[in-house]
Amino acid sequence: MGSIDNFAWSEVSPGRWERDTDEIENFYLALDRQYAETGRHYFAIMGHISVSVEVPSSRRPEECEDRLELALQAAWVRLRFDHPTIASWVEYTGRQPRKVYECGGPYPSRKDYLKIWLDSTFRSISTDKTGLEWCNADPPVPKLPTLFLLKTPESLANGLKRQIVRRDLVLRAPHDIIDGIGTLLFFNNFLKHAAEAYSSSNNNPPPAWGSEHHNLSPSFRIAASLPNAISPQQLARIEDITASNAALRRDLPTLSIPFNAISPTPGKHQRASLTLPSDQTALILAACRARSLTVTQAYHTAIAMAVRDSHKPSQQPTPTLKRYINYSLINERRHCKHPYNTPSHAAAVYHSTSGAHLALDLEVPGMLSSSSPRTPEDDKADFARLAPIVRDYYTSIRNDASHPPLVPHYFTLATPKDPRIKDSSPSNPPPLPPPNETPSVSISSFGRMDDLISAKYGGVLEVGDPWVTGEELGTGLGVFLGTFGGELGLSAAFNEAFHTESEVRGFLERLQEIVTCVLDC
Repeated sequence: MGSIDNFAWSEVSPGRWERDTDEIENFYLALDRQYAETGRHYFAIMGHISVSVEVPSSRRPEECEDRLELALQAAWVRLRFDHPTIASWVEYTGRQPRKVYECGGPYPSRKDYLKIWLDSTFRSISTDKTGLEWCNADPPVPKLPTLFLLKTPESLANGLKRQIVRRDLVLRAPHDIIDGIGTLLFFNNFLKHAAEAYSSSNNNPPPAWGSEHHNLSPSFRIAASLPNAISPQQLARIEDITASNAALRRDLPTLSIPFNAISPTPGKHQRASLTLPSDQTALILAACRARSLTVTQAYHTAIAMAVRDSHKPSQQPTPTLKRYINYSLINERRHCKHPYNTPSHAAAVYHSTSGAHLALDLEVPGMLSSSSPRTPEDDKADFARLAPIVRDYYTSIRNDASHPPLVPHYFTLATPKDPRIKDSSPSNPPPLPPPNETPSVSISSFGRMDDLISAKYGGVLEVGDPWVTGEELGTGLGVFLGTFGGELGLSAAFNEAFHTESEVRGFLERLQEIVTCVLDC
């Protein structure tokens, strides 16, 4: 573990700033290098949002299209100043990765430097695909976070009373630069600037380039004021939790999601989704409140049941008890000091996973019991037994004030240890790890996304379909949950080498069927 001082940005030469990567960033960098042979980037961020403007009767659609694109471009440049971390990258000096940011030296060379950056990271694309289709078609993950501006078949729409110009925006970024919540906060900041630029007469003063390094986001250790070392008591707690997690896998067989090894090598990351109408969403929210559950807790309970239901009956004559094991993803921004707990530091990796694992035991039907299909009453009984366990688990995680200092150590434990990962080069990647034979289904909850991103900006930009995924190269599924505009969105990230879209969509439909049934919605 490096000194805490090494995690702070420092100027190493005129216009060049560097710092060590922290344990969270090293985890994502190690995974990225471990899967370098695939040409893809494990957990790379894919953030999506649609933006539209109304075409006034006094203007041609082409004028609004040009004006919108120029406004989005101006906002992207402004975001480079507000969040210069998006223009940083990682270099390997010896065995320690270093984050690097360069502002291009003195003016006017800085102006040329910014133009090169803008031309490479703001890409306008015309496509015959929808936004989701384009995202499922293996878009690149450039070295620097890049905004793709998609002109899709839906880019010009005629409503009953108005004409709309629309663009789909897709952010592609390495996960060591930004996380899921950060992506939504980043979009929010971006769209504020875009609305201002769209409505203005371009009289806004330019940013004070050369001073933006003050906005560079530090590592989580500095943002959360974590000590460099942990106490013996904290180390003992980590060892106890690690031992307990290991014991969970010894007591019972692990309940995992079935997958088909279409190829031993990961293929394209994919996303499938369902959206519930506002009336059904309202019923689910009310039913969860009545049962003292959060929506996340209800769906996580249902995930374990849906994983069980995805299995064919075992070869045993009677049911087999198996254990669903997973974890909780935690947004750590509330534990960061000001200003790192604000949207001013959206482009940062300030999150963690729970130390202790969630464990739920369920029966997989045997050959004799398979002749009696499950009933709604069976689902309600299972949910009534499991949901309190999930609720207590989430409550214990949320109220654990001792967790943040342990976060770096948990990420260190999870980081691949193969020395060939560190010693590899782009021309000689390490061997690809074999597929995980017991994959699980995780859940990432964004909660009420209206608290992170608005439906309208400046009275001119209308926003829809916000979502984020991390690129899935493994055999498991990553479920994402959130509400926006009163509608609940349920989606899953998967890899085409191990799952099909119809299979994943069927899993989501079964998941929704369980929640609707057990909550009497």
